[in-house]
Amino acid sequence: MIGLSSLLLLCIFWLRKKKISYFKIIFFSSVILYLIPILAFQYESYKIKQEMEKYDINKDGFFSKEEMTYELEELENNLINDSGFGIFVFFGYPFCLLYTLMICLVFHVTTRFIIPKLLTF
Repeated sequence: MIGLSSLLLLCIFWLRKKKISYFKIIFFSSVILYLIPILAFQYESYKIKQEMEKYDINKDGFFSKEEMTYELEELENNLINDSGFGIFVFFGYPFCLLYTLMICLVFHVTTRFIIPKLLTF
């Protein structure tokens, strides 16, 4: 989390030098922070489905009793039991937006009030 915050602060610093508004920075940063876990989950789901295809002997898309193995059941459980993703799709963006707002607020306060006071000493 510290690394992500540092990276986001660095990006904000660079974008503010380019005279990009805080609104655009907050909007695009929160959308990117929202899409990264969704895309990562989709990729992981794709990999599991590809792994499951190895166990489909007759290539009909269904698994008969002869095709069921312990490894296939584990893959199915990994694919089915991820309820955190479903919750993140609906409630994740407000958290990403709030996180981005807090980081931008920290950046703004630091550059506006704290750093100028340190430079005057």
